[in-house]
Amino acid sequence: MNTSAEQRATDHLEPLLSLSREEIKSRVRRGTLLAPLRQAFRESGREDCLISVTPAGEKYERESSFLLLNLEFKAPSARLSYQKELILQFLEDEDDSGGPSIRSWYYPEDPELPGLFGLVASPACLEGIEWNSPGFAPFQSGEERFIRRLLYNPGRRVTFLLGARAHEKRRILKIVRRKEFQEDLDKSKAIKRSGIHQSLTLPQLISYSPEKCFFLYDYLPGLRVDQLGAERFGEIKPLLYDEVIEILSKIHQTAIPALPQWAPQIEIGMMSCSEDHLHARFPKVSAVIRPLFERLSELFASRSRSYSGMIHGSFSPKHLLYDAERFASSVKGKLAVIDWDSAALGPREKDIASFLAGFPGGMNASLDFIQKYDKKTCYSVDQELLNGFMQFRRLMKHCRKLLRGSEPDPVCLELIKEIGSEINSERRPG
Repeated sequence: MNTSAEQRATDHLEPLLSLSREEIKSRVRRGTLLAPLRQAFRESGREDCLISVTPAGEKYERESSFLLLNLEFKAPSARLSYQKELILQFLEDEDDSGGPSIRSWYYPEDPELPGLFGLVASPACLEGIEWNSPGFAPFQSGEERFIRRLLYNPGRRVTFLLGARAHEKRRILKIVRRKEFQEDLDKSKAIKRSGIHQSLTLPQLISYSPEKCFFLYDYLPGLRVDQLGAERFGEIKPLLYDEVIEILSKIHQTAIPALPQWAPQIEIGMMSCSEDHLHARFPKVSAVIRPLFERLSELFASRSRSYSGMIHGSFSPKHLLYDAERFASSVKGKLAVIDWDSAALGPREKDIASFLAGFPGGMNASLDFIQKYDKKTCYSVDQELLNGFMQFRRLMKHCRKLLRGSEPDPVCLELIKEIGSEINSERRPG
C-alpha cells in the first residue's frame, strides 16, 4: 500500500513503474527515457518541464534493491533549473501479478524514516521535538543553522551534519527506521556504560527522540583515513598502524554482554543476495562466483559460536577520523572511531580484515600488522578466517561494480579469478 507521499510520486511515473530495474538503467544510459517521462509529467498537469534524467546510485540489500535517479526540472519563467532525487525500491517478493513490487518516493519523503521530510524542510523544527531529556534543545532558540546530508541509505537511515552559523557548534544527527530504533538505542547505551569512551575517542550520544527516531551525537573533527592521500598516509603510516592496533586491542578486550552476537547469516545473506542479482543479469559470471560464495559461507558457518569480546563490526578506514592536532597531542584516542551501528560480540578477524582490506599494502605489510596485533593482545589470529573476511570484502566490491555496469567488466572478472585462487589456497592475507 502506497503512502500519500509515495502516491504523489507514483501518479506521474507510469513509464518507470512498468519497467524492470535493468530496463530503466538501460534507457537512462541510452537517453530514451526522457521523452516518455516528460510526456507523463505534462499529462499529470505539471507545469515545470523535465529536462534531464541521470543516474544517482544503486544499493542492493537482502529484501530489496534501490535505484536512485536525479530528475532535473525547469519552470517556464525560471532562469535556473532545480533537481529532485527519485528513489525506486524494487522489493524482492513478487506482487500478485507475478512481477516485482516497486515503491517510489522523492527524497526526503522516505516512508520508512519518520521526521526526515520535516527536518529537511525546516531545520528549525528541532526546537519543537520532544527529546529524552526534558528541556533539551540542540541549539539556542532562533539561531540560524545549517544542515548537510552526509549519508543516505534509502528506507534505512540517514546521517546529517548540523551546525549553527554564528559559531562553531556542530552536531551529528542520525535518523533510523522505527523497527531498528530501540535496538540501536540499547546498543548506544550499552557502549556508553562500558566506559570505553574513557580510553578511545568516539561520538557520544547527546540525546534522542523516540517519536522521530532521531539520535543526536557530538561532532568529532577530522578527515577520514581513507581520504588522507598517498603522501600524507605515507608520512604517518607507522604511527597510524600502531594507533589502530592500540584501538583494536581495547575494543576487542571489552566485554558488553548486551550487544548482539555476530552471526554468519549476515555475510551469507549478502553473498546470496548478490549472487541472485548476478544470476539474473550475467548467468555465466554467477556460475563462476557461486562456488566462491559457497566456500566462504562454509568457512563463516564453521566459526559460528558464542563470542564474549566486542567488535566494531565495520572497522574500515572510512570510519576512522584523523585530526593532525589530536594525533600530535592526545594521550588517548589519537584517531576517532565513528559509526558503531554494527558493534557486536564477534570474531576479531572481521575488524582486522576490514581495516587491512581498506589499505592493501601487500602480504608483508599485512603480516607485519597481524604479528604486532598478536604481540599486543596475546591473541593468535585465525589466518584462514581473516583471509576469508578479506576476500569476502573484495568479492562484494567487484560484485557491486558488475551490477552497476551494462556488461561484465573484464578487469573485474580477472580480479574475481584471482580472489578465487586466494580463497582456495593456503596463502596468508595480503
